[in-house]
Amino acid sequence: MTIREKLSIALKWLIIFLALSGVAVSIWTAKTWYARLNMFSFYTIQSNLLAAAMAMSLHTLHKGRQEPLWFVIFKGGTLLWIMVTGIVFQLLLADKWHPQGLSIYINLSMHFTAPVAVLLNWLVFEKKGQYKLIHAFYWLTYPLLYCLGSLVRGALTGFYPYFFINPVAPPPDGMGSYPAMLGMVGILVLAFTILGGLVTQADQLMGRSKPR
Repeated sequence: MTIREKLSIALKWLIIFLALSGVAVSIWTAKTWYARLNMFSFYTIQSNLLAAAMAMSLHTLHKGRQEPLWFVIFKGGTLLWIMVTGIVFQLLLADKWHPQGLSIYINLSMHFTAPVAVLLNWLVFEKKGQYKLIHAFYWLTYPLLYCLGSLVRGALTGFYPYFFINPVAPPPDGMGSYPAMLGMVGILVLAFTILGGLVTQADQLMGRSKPR
């Protein structure tokens, strides 16, 4: 096994540790069983679990094998989804959350280090030239389903995981109306699309520039 292969494996295990430990601490520090189960409603938790699953699959299920198309799409989607976790937190949520104690670790692992580690894994170790522009639209499926599910649940229970998909509560706790909420969701969908397009184009560019 080469040094590069060892570093690749180490980084994938780091992704798994960062993502799962952040999720575990989040659940452990919740005060009630309902709050613990409710943690799985948050995009941050879900995207970190997907990142851990992706890293584990790269390390085991697909080691030394040709990756099927569905996994290539999932792998690129996971990269995009967890990058958005870090970006959206910085732009929309960081000034609303002031972590203390173990929450500092949760914030660091799931909003910073896990996204950076997944990005680094793609840049350094993953095969390039796999992603196509159409994949950027496939990658919208999960965030759109997440928003739809959150809105349906919010309408039934009154719980919305994030203020920018809450059409009921007035600012700063929500968007105050459905038009304002849909406008924000539209901006996020556009951001997902643009970022996904940039990932595919960067992937193709790096694939073409790779020495043969």
